[in-house]
Amino acid sequence: MPALPLRTVIGVTAALLLTACSSAGSSGSPSEAASATGDLATQATAYAALSPTEQETRLRQQTADLERQLVTLSGLEKQLGGPAKATAAYTAMTTALVSRVTQFRDTGYLGKFGALVRTGDTPSIGGMIFAGWMLTAMSPDALVSATNDLKPGEVREPESKNGDQGVNKSDVSIGGTLDSASLDWTVGTSANGVDGKVRVQTTIKPCPDATGTFTAKASMSASATSGGGRVGSNVTIDIEITGHLDDDAALVGYEVTTRNQAAEFGSGDNKYIDVTDTASWSGGKLTGFDRTIGRTAGSATQSYATGQAYLGMMIQTMVTDRVLKAAKQGYESGRCVALVPTTSPDKRSGLEPSSTVTITAPPRSKIDGAPAGGTVTATLTGDTSVDPSGSKVKADATFTYVAPGEKDKSASVALEARSKRGVAKATVDLDTKPGSYKVTGSIPSAPSGTTFTGTICKADKPFTVQTSGDMVGTASFSPKNATGGKVTFKGKVGNAPLAMVGNGTYTLEPPKDGGTGLLTLTWKLTIKIPIVGDQTRSGTAPLTLTPISSC
Repeated sequence: MPALPLRTVIGVTAALLLTACSSAGSSGSPSEAASATGDLATQATAYAALSPTEQETRLRQQTADLERQLVTLSGLEKQLGGPAKATAAYTAMTTALVSRVTQFRDTGYLGKFGALVRTGDTPSIGGMIFAGWMLTAMSPDALVSATNDLKPGEVREPESKNGDQGVNKSDVSIGGTLDSASLDWTVGTSANGVDGKVRVQTTIKPCPDATGTFTAKASMSASATSGGGRVGSNVTIDIEITGHLDDDAALVGYEVTTRNQAAEFGSGDNKYIDVTDTASWSGGKLTGFDRTIGRTAGSATQSYATGQAYLGMMIQTMVTDRVLKAAKQGYESGRCVALVPTTSPDKRSGLEPSSTVTITAPPRSKIDGAPAGGTVTATLTGDTSVDPSGSKVKADATFTYVAPGEKDKSASVALEARSKRGVAKATVDLDTKPGSYKVTGSIPSAPSGTTFTGTICKADKPFTVQTSGDMVGTASFSPKNATGGKVTFKGKVGNAPLAMVGNGTYTLEPPKDGGTGLLTLTWKLTIKIPIVGDQTRSGTAPLTLTPISSC
């Protein structure tokens, strides 16, 4: 096929791809432009509907085809000694490069970054851009999940992993915050006189702002050179994605801007293509499209320009799908919104039968601390009721829980907040069970104090705690109810054969929100000393209650 001026080629490409007229001044009537946009929607939608395997197969074929054309157009074929030698060199280089990338995917090469390595069938060898797409496809899910557990304000500084092995070069760097996670991954190799390198840079900001907008960027570049870098080609595809959530944390639309740049150099007729496409999607349909032709130079074949433009659409479709899924993984995980419910009264365990508890659920952005808005839904598991149940309540939401009319019952109220800022979940556990606790602590006495250790199986039933130190014996508790009662002491002085007795009262405060509780003693102890007479001491002391499984 004869070479065409590059600007002419891009114009022809736009027509062949059935795209709308560009802002650079492509000719065509309004009806033709409308038809082009409609056909583009059909083409892009059809490609997006293919299975992942079918998409990969087409992309692999497209990249291998285009890059072999680059070998000729750039002068590499001539530099390497003709078509046969060029094909052999290119095949060896891309095979080594894609195999290297596949090795990263299918082994534990990345060590602490191993979460980035997915498992599955090894794809057939394609071209260098296919290798770049593999790197891009590996990163979004793991990149977001690797930073989901960061706390507000916490920074994970970029960490690099170098894996150079002979002619194979590689380096990956990962870092981020709750608001943004970034990856920079470079892989290179040499074979039969051709140097190949792929670099992928991905940044995802999965937490939407107050308008429900989140963003992501992915940049993928691939180059093949020979003669010390004097002859060769490079392709760079930059993708920017802006997504929009509604008040139910559902994706309602997104815009994608794809800049596709391809250059060949060293042939005496250096060529350069720069095309930017912007597409808007809503409800799974293409609602807007614009093409802008940037700086161009040299000449190229019509088939190469057509294929390069189609390649940009393929890469954009596949990368966008993975980035949107990764962002969703972030904003639905609780990464972006905190939900810390409060109850009135604070007490959640050992509730009185038929008592009521007010639950307040205030979702807040972890990024800026602002109210997240949206709604909260409560779902009850167990006894007895929560109101409203199963319906969305405008945040900050309030619910009323009614405890069952008998003891030893429990319930959990699951809360889910959804808004433009994302999703957050929390659970409030409530019961009418007397608590089970481990008791630890001490009271002051001479010379070294008295230590308490023991177990409370049911707070409303009698229990005994062992004492050691200055008093060796027992403390026997007689509950009036699950929150307090009387206590008697019986034992002997730890370092002398003297009897010790005593009594007092106690109050029990159950743990809150998974913390520890408090058993407060008001005590009076008397040592029976022959001839000298009784010696009495009194005071108060806090003992710690740590929740345990039922005895």
